Amino acid sequence: MANSQGTRAGQAIKVGQSSWIDQELDERVFKDARLGRRLRGLLAQFAQAPGRRIPLVCQDWANTPWTLVSTTSGREPARHPHKFRSSTRRYVTLVAPFSGHSVPSRVSSPANRKSGAARPLFERSGSCARGSIPKVLPKLSPGFYADMFAPAPLRPTRRLSVAACRIRLAIARLSCALVATLAGCGAEKTGYEPTFSAEPLAPEADVVTVAVHPLHGPQKLVTLYQPLVDYLNTRIPGTRFALEASSSYGAFEQKLRDRKVHVALPNPYQTVMAEKHGYRVIAKVADDRDFRGLILVRKDGGVQRPTDLNGKSASFPAPTALAATLLPQRWLHDHGVDMGSLTKIYAGTQESSILNLVLGKTTAAGTWPQAWRSFQQEQPHLASQVMVKWETEPLVNNSIMVRPDVNDVLAAKIREALLSLATESGGRSMLSRMEIRGFEAADAGVYDKVRLFVRNFERDIRPVGWN
Repeated sequence: MANSQGTRAGQAIKVGQSSWIDQELDERVFKDARLGRRLRGLLAQFAQAPGRRIPLVCQDWANTPWTLVSTTSGREPARHPHKFRSSTRRYVTLVAPFSGHSVPSRVSSPANRKSGAARPLFERSGSCARGSIPKVLPKLSPGFYADMFAPAPLRPTRRLSVAACRIRLAIARLSCALVATLAGCGAEKTGYEPTFSAEPLAPEADVVTVAVHPLHGPQKLVTLYQPLVDYLNTRIPGTRFALEASSSYGAFEQKLRDRKVHVALPNPYQTVMAEKHGYRVIAKVADDRDFRGLILVRKDGGVQRPTDLNGKSASFPAPTALAATLLPQRWLHDHGVDMGSLTKIYAGTQESSILNLVLGKTTAAGTWPQAWRSFQQEQPHLASQVMVKWETEPLVNNSIMVRPDVNDVLAAKIREALLSLATESGGRSMLSRMEIRGFEAADAGVYDKVRLFVRNFERDIRPVGWN
């Protein structure tokens, strides 16, 4: 019964979706037309997936707050005070009634301050408060979102449907994340905090930056790799190591191209390219058998042979992801798929590549064992909808590289610390969380087979795109 209700609700949203969004949004109220387009895209995603978790619906957009502010100067609220006040008002109005935070229950507006009256912020009544799902989801009033995003007087309280409440709450959460980020800019720093930015950290003489290519989203990457950086700080006293995450493969590769980070953990293709910019290999991730590509399909998708993908679509993390993109594309090409007819969607991260398949936006998805195991553990109900259809042959695993100005003594200490990690107290559990078995010594010659693979790939399929 619940499933049928959810299905009818979803159908109600999809009916006239374009006209519904047109009525809800008046893009002319935004001084920057891009804001209107972004909000339109966000609402379209919400409308296509009613009742789903916000990170699942938004995919990589859920990580946006991490990249909104890259400065720690604390000047952002002062630079844009009207935006800060507006965001704070939206938080108090929309998030607090559901979060349980202690905030004023009433707010004065220019109209009612003259009479001394105050107006309720949000009524916990109607279908939203009861949690029931109506058979037909009513539309919101035209211009509602324009009012919510602009620093205008608050609108009168209204009864809202479940779908309307979810949309309000979702957008408010994004605004709340921005408020929290801005508010934290002025706080006193008590220790190192990882920075998420498309730009490299400002250089500091006593800091050795460690950058990991985007194996995961920024939050998860820090959770997994910050303990490794802490371990280096403990093992190599007198040197301060700081973790630096990148918002995308392109941002990470630009840092290597500009030689902005001291120590890097790139994939094998990025390793070969970084050598052209002076970086040198000092170690690599052990067990090359785990470095292979996986091609996923939906269990109900009807894909039986590789050629069934001709004229269809497939998602991949990034054009330069070796295990999850280049290896699967090479395998598909060698097994008869017309790569020109295959629509390739580069989703930005491993998780997003898989989610595109789960949500039915693509017919197949490329990934690799580490990301697939993590997805199965964290989203078992979603992972159960897809399966590994084909696997590629393995190639050389990810490397550890250092910049040309990192002296041999420090490079040797880093290599020794990494190679002994599996024998250290807590080292095995750290490696297990990172989904790797350890590190081993390596040099540039180990990646000769990667150079050959890339040359053949570019000859037969497409340019990879990094010089």
